[in-house]
Amino acid sequence: MSKSRARPAPARNATRVVSAKRTTTTGVRTKRFELRALGLVEADMRFAYEVLTHTEASAPFRWRGATPSRDEFSSELFAGLLAGFVVIAKSTGTPRGITLLTSPDLRDGHAFLSVAAAPSSIGTGRLIEAMIATIEFAFGEWPFFKLYADVDSEALRQFGSLIRRGARVEGVFGGHIFRAGERLDVMRLAIYRSDWAERAPEWVRRAEVEIRRSPAR
Repeated sequence: MSKSRARPAPARNATRVVSAKRTTTTGVRTKRFELRALGLVEADMRFAYEVLTHTEASAPFRWRGATPSRDEFSSELFAGLLAGFVVIAKSTGTPRGITLLTSPDLRDGHAFLSVAAAPSSIGTGRLIEAMIATIEFAFGEWPFFKLYADVDSEALRQFGSLIRRGARVEGVFGGHIFRAGERLDVMRLAIYRSDWAERAPEWVRRAEVEIRRSPAR
């Protein structure tokens, strides 16, 4: 079987779907959020530490249950980081979460996407817009074939209809995490560039529905 080495060009509409725009090299803006590049402001690193080491952190599992020192945390975080953003609500200036692009493989064309909400925003769906903007940023800036994301079964129960419209399940880790006395599976999802152009508008419509349903926090 022949294997194509061709790499797709960055999507021409990469920042269009959520009206996101890259204003400078320091971040991205959407309708509701400013995504500020991680590491520019010291307070953002303190926030990232609190969010990513929290026992309920939803996506980056590597610090779950552990309490690294601040130096260890920074070293580990930036070691495999391609891009990272602190998600700040425009209306209040309050940081709501973190989005990360990690473990990039530019030869084979994939990277990992992680989204972690602040404790007050967990389960609200309010970071969907920031997640969409990060996906578009990734496909717009690099010729990735697909992005991977690990999602636990609780998140899949909450936002499954949205996730299934834009991602493919490519693996399941049974009972991978333990939370509140319950074992949860972790699904490895893949968001393909070829799917994204078609499905992103539906994600935006569904995101608006989830945001309207979610409690204001």
